[in-house]
Amino acid sequence: MVDTASLRLVPLFRELDEKSLEFLAKHVEVLDLGPGEVVYRERDPGDALYIVGSGELSITKVIDWDDMNEKVLAVVGKDAFFGEMALLDQEPRSASVRTVSAARLLIVRRANFLDLLQQSAVVATKLLLSIIRTVNSRLRQTNRQLVTLYDTGKIIGSVRDLTTMAEDIMERVTETLGVKRGLLVLVNPYSSELETKHVTGYTVEEEALFRLRLDEGFLGTIFERKAPMRFEGDPQALPSRAGFETSSMLLCPLVSNDVAIGAIVLGNKDSGEPFSNDDENLVAGVATQVATAVENARMVEEREAKERHQRVYITY
Repeated sequence: MVDTASLRLVPLFRELDEKSLEFLAKHVEVLDLGPGEVVYRERDPGDALYIVGSGELSITKVIDWDDMNEKVLAVVGKDAFFGEMALLDQEPRSASVRTVSAARLLIVRRANFLDLLQQSAVVATKLLLSIIRTVNSRLRQTNRQLVTLYDTGKIIGSVRDLTTMAEDIMERVTETLGVKRGLLVLVNPYSSELETKHVTGYTVEEEALFRLRLDEGFLGTIFERKAPMRFEGDPQALPSRAGFETSSMLLCPLVSNDVAIGAIVLGNKDSGEPFSNDDENLVAGVATQVATAVENARMVEEREAKERHQRVYITY
């Protein structure tokens, strides 16, 4: 049984009064898991709603059952919930869920929810309405992601120049997420140095102070991990700074063939809110498209350069 103080901190239960929370607490289980553990697999029977009390989990879907290749749909963290449709039906799970780190999950099983519905329709109805509101918000977020990814694809398909492509894509991403500052950098394939392809929201004086290095600071971290990261805090307290840091940041590497070839850096949302898992998932999707486009553009440039070098001009 979970104490009501813990439930009161869960956004999904925010609108429940104390009496409702006490009633619900009797129907909630706690599950502690270590890193890399499976919560449930795709096609398993649906039997419970899960709420993340702490830790991170990845949601994946099989795209090739013969080779069991999976695609990561999202990474979720504290206060997120998943598996909610199991409260309404017993259809098989549409995706798999695994822990990325040690995690604590709150579980509302379908059988317990049906008991709750019989014993207190008011509490059950409030819980369902809260789930519906969150799912609606999630659908709007998904629509926003799909539109942004579609627009990114259109930009990539119509623009060959890397600098112009970077500018157009970053303008779209910063507009979608409502951020004040943005930066897209690429690794020069010949010198291995970082080159700025797009900057927005920084003054000319600030840009002149940028110290873009592959081996230190935030960029060094994401280039080594080849994974996105978020930062919230005072940039002045950082031991190593590159000049672009803000109090709220989302950084995502551009990865091609398991090598980081660039990065997207976003800072400070207009709303003042921190970057979310949904924001991270969106930028990661854009970064995947951009990385592929950069490699394709460089291959074309290299081929055209070879053709120019190999031409023989004959003068009559």
